[in-house]
Amino acid sequence: MVAHFHQVLIGTTVFAGFAGFYFWYPKMFGRMLSERLGKLHFWFLFIGFWVTFVPQYLVGLKGMPRRVADYLSSNGWTGLNQLSTVGAFVIGFSFLFFFANLIQSWRKPVPAGDNPWTAGHSSGSPRPPRRTTTSPTCRRSARSGPRGTTTS
Repeated sequence: MVAHFHQVLIGTTVFAGFAGFYFWYPKMFGRMLSERLGKLHFWFLFIGFWVTFVPQYLVGLKGMPRRVADYLSSNGWTGLNQLSTVGAFVIGFSFLFFFANLIQSWRKPVPAGDNPWTAGHSSGSPRPPRRTTTSPTCRRSARSGPRGTTTS
């Protein structure tokens, strides 16, 4: 129960959040992030994620109940809980690559341009401003009555 709950929450929110951040960062700030540091961040986060949560499934199968703060070493849960702790530290370590990436993008900026992901169908972002000197005129249809109601 504990492993599944946390794995689903972390897997959906954290990974999706970082995916959105890495995708939109060039559009928001006009500078690229380092792909090398981004990949290191991802792989350490991914490996730490699995090393953290797979042992929690196994201790659950060995009978460890939820909300246990302290337990006897004779229960056989110590090794798996320590492995889970190592995984959590790897997740924490992965954030160093993320922060290094942010710092590097601000100290040595690489301009993102209008199409940072070189998408063939992209029209650029933001869209160029509309340059007109006149406002469009709004006309009612000959068949429409007051407030857009049609008359027959």
